[in-house]
Amino acid sequence: MDNAPQKIDLPVKVNAGSHQLEADLISALQEGRSFQSEINRLRKEIANARNYPLKEFYNRNIYKILKSLSKKSYLFSERRRLRFLQSAAKLDPNRSLVGTPNQYELKSEITGNELSIKGFQAFDAGKKNVLVVAHEASQTGAPILSYNISKHLTSQYNVTVIFLRGGILSNVFRDVACHVEVLQNRPRGDNSSARRVRGLVAKTKFHFAIINSIESRSILPILKSSNVASVSLIHEFATYTSPRHSFDEVFEAADEIVFSSEVTMSNAIELTNLSANPQIHIIPQGKTQVPKLDTTEEATNLEKKRLKYLMRAGEENKDFVVIGSGTVDFRKGVDLFIEAARVASARAPSIRMRFYWFGAGYDVARDQNYSVYLEDQIKRAGLSDKLTIAGHTTEIDYAYSLADAFLLSSRLDPLPNVAMDAMIYGIPMICFDNASGFSPILNSNGLGDSCVASYLDAADMGYKLAEIAKDQDLCRKIGLQSKQIAFDNFNMQKYVESLSELGEHAAKKIKAG
Repeated sequence: MDNAPQKIDLPVKVNAGSHQLEADLISALQEGRSFQSEINRLRKEIANARNYPLKEFYNRNIYKILKSLSKKSYLFSERRRLRFLQSAAKLDPNRSLVGTPNQYELKSEITGNELSIKGFQAFDAGKKNVLVVAHEASQTGAPILSYNISKHLTSQYNVTVIFLRGGILSNVFRDVACHVEVLQNRPRGDNSSARRVRGLVAKTKFHFAIINSIESRSILPILKSSNVASVSLIHEFATYTSPRHSFDEVFEAADEIVFSSEVTMSNAIELTNLSANPQIHIIPQGKTQVPKLDTTEEATNLEKKRLKYLMRAGEENKDFVVIGSGTVDFRKGVDLFIEAARVASARAPSIRMRFYWFGAGYDVARDQNYSVYLEDQIKRAGLSDKLTIAGHTTEIDYAYSLADAFLLSSRLDPLPNVAMDAMIYGIPMICFDNASGFSPILNSNGLGDSCVASYLDAADMGYKLAEIAKDQDLCRKIGLQSKQIAFDNFNMQKYVESLSELGEHAAKKIKAG
């Protein structure tokens, strides 16, 4: 079964023989992981390595020098360091065959256990200061939401961002903030991170703070003791949040609490000692924009070509294409996605259906807990030629444009951006009842019969998918209605305005004593 796009170490493959490399690349092409142009380019590089070994040795050393120079912030300007990085990327001996995320980004100077980054937004003395806190800077749902919140706040406030842990998006946040702090441990007690946060809060005098996800809750006591108003955003289900008293900590320290859906709020009240009160609000987040990493236009186009070849090979391709997305783990229900695919294929044998799952984490060689069973399930279900676990993509929006339907197979998922985006792209989205915040929205808008399957009933999900696949008019009608529902319910500007109003209200209460 396909795995995520792999990097090929050219020197190792050269030693093994160019014929083997050619066979590997052709196999990758058939699996949709590379292209003929890439094969030709790498053949040429192999020939050059054989014919001009000293040149290859020279290029490798120049690559190392350029990488080293790009880290010398005390010697060179940021623009010059970025040019060094871009030149190094072209000579990297381990560069990817396909358009995977570009890892060449400027690193700020590390002091102790923290990373301090100056933002590109100019500080305005006439604006109030606002803090946005996220648990990490990975390219996943909560950090991406934090990016969008910061982006909308920056027109009205001076925004500072704190990450409890770093990640690939750390530097991207510079575009939407005056300052970014990355902590390497949670600021509990009197450790260095806690002292750093206390110092930052005392120095900056924030008007209010938005704490995104329950994983960021350790900041709340510091804000409370410093009289900084806080709005805590909770997206998680209490069922899978550990320790369970995490919710008690948030309710005790936060001034305002926002759940993204009624189902997550109800779950928290049911499983904890909490009760509904005026400080609790239900506000679904808006459509997020995924921040672009420093990928080149060539890499972006290459990834789109990969997706087009993978999902829509040939201009006359009329297959019904279904996608799912998310980290390959049990909670996301990839096994349920596979079972729904099997049922739908059997239910609509006259329709050529193909299925793709996008997301990192599928690793048969290393993951003996889930990946190996998914691989076996695909084979035993007879889906080896119909279902592909395609790995991570940097161009998920383009994948939506190539798809006919989206399956949200999660066992528990509050209000995932991927399903929201699918609806905005106007493709039918089928989910399980009571497993996410989407089922009540679809039910209340008349799409329950077509798009909401019984709780974790993969067969029912497959039946509903088959009915949509067999009826083009129904598919088109549901897609248009889904798009309208998404625009009516998921507006990022209104979402951030609501959070700002809560923050301003909490700040006034604190000031009034």
